[in-house]
Amino acid sequence: MIRKRRRSTRRIHSVGRMMVIGRVRVSILAGFALANGSCGGPTADVQEPEMGAVVVTQWNDSTELFLEYPHPVAGQQTGNWAIHLSDMEDFQPIRSGRLTVTFTSEENQVETFVVEAPARDGIFLLDPLVREGGDYRVELSLASPQVNSLHVLSRVSVSSTLEEAFAVEDVEDDGGIAFLKEQQWVIPFALELVAEHEVQQTVPVPGEIVPPDGALVQVSALVDGIAPADKNRNAPSVGEPVREGQVLVVLAPTAQEGSFAQARGRVEGLLVEVQRSERLFEAGAIPRRRLEDARHDLEVARAELDAMGGSTDGDYSLSLRA
Repeated sequence: MIRKRRRSTRRIHSVGRMMVIGRVRVSILAGFALANGSCGGPTADVQEPEMGAVVVTQWNDSTELFLEYPHPVAGQQTGNWAIHLSDMEDFQPIRSGRLTVTFTSEENQVETFVVEAPARDGIFLLDPLVREGGDYRVELSLASPQVNSLHVLSRVSVSSTLEEAFAVEDVEDDGGIAFLKEQQWVIPFALELVAEHEVQQTVPVPGEIVPPDGALVQVSALVDGIAPADKNRNAPSVGEPVREGQVLVVLAPTAQEGSFAQARGRVEGLLVEVQRSERLFEAGAIPRRRLEDARHDLEVARAELDAMGGSTDGDYSLSLRA
């Protein structure tokens, strides 16, 4: 659908498969000076008649067209057609490409105009000179690296004279809020036709993700400790799946009685003691029983450390695994 306008604000309507937006476009000087008989006498104020504009918004599967142009007059250039084209994939402006505009009359007379590139991102400018008045079918064919597209205006009226163009009845503005394509293109924004859809009723409620019965496994730390933030940045979150053996949390054990640090320190101390006893036994300085006692104490200490899930490798952090 096409609307003709004269007022200066823009509005948006949804009409079937087309949105209609209106605002002022062209003012053509048709006044003249009136002088009285004396030289230098006062001149009468003559109001400049305004020529209305036609605005169209149309969608196809590839592009959105917003077109704004003054009423065409046969044999005259009445001002630029501002042809705004947006890519429907991301609603960004068409930044390059060739636009071919074809006027076909009811008598199948064809006039073609070509715009080689956008004047600026998204906007092609054209001031066509159509030789004969009447109703035309207008095709706007875009060939662009972004997308190829065709928009068809089924009826564009070309006035035979300026007087006829000025006499075209305009639609009054209803006070809508202007939101230009140039403003839409610089923000995340998209347009969609109003349509009826099935909407599922929803009610927001608080909830908690829990495992099914019999699938909950609790992994407890056998020692007290602190979970340093820098060592647990990649720790799994609540509800995230984990695999067997995956590190769940890294603890820095405290220095309390029976702590991991003490157990590891005892293992390291007994390991040194066993190595020392082996050297003394080889030198004949101690009996075999003393060496065997040292080895036994080391095995017990290692078993306690293994039960905590720790080892003597690396730092004194304890990794708790699934």
